[in-house]
Amino acid sequence: MADVALRPIEDADLDALFDQMRDPESVRMAAFTAEDPDDRAAFDRHMAKVRASPDVTSLAVTLGGRLVGSVGAFVVDGATEVT
Repeated sequence: MADVALRPIEDADLDALFDQMRDPESVRMAAFTAEDPDDRAAFDRHMAKVRASPDVTSLAVTLGGRLVGSVGAFVVDGATEVT
């Protein structure tokens, strides 16, 4: 059985995460989506902001060492939200 793990998002993950976040089925199911899922510059700006924020924890999800997704937790009005 493969191990599921969480780790910090690395620069090398960004291409795969961009592809995942613009996948039509992923967009359909997501609670939060980008205005234009195909806008790589907007994705890069967003990820830079998220990764630099002390109020956000953004992690890569791996299965057997392979990147399969991401998860984030952020503080809104003093409460932690998980996406």
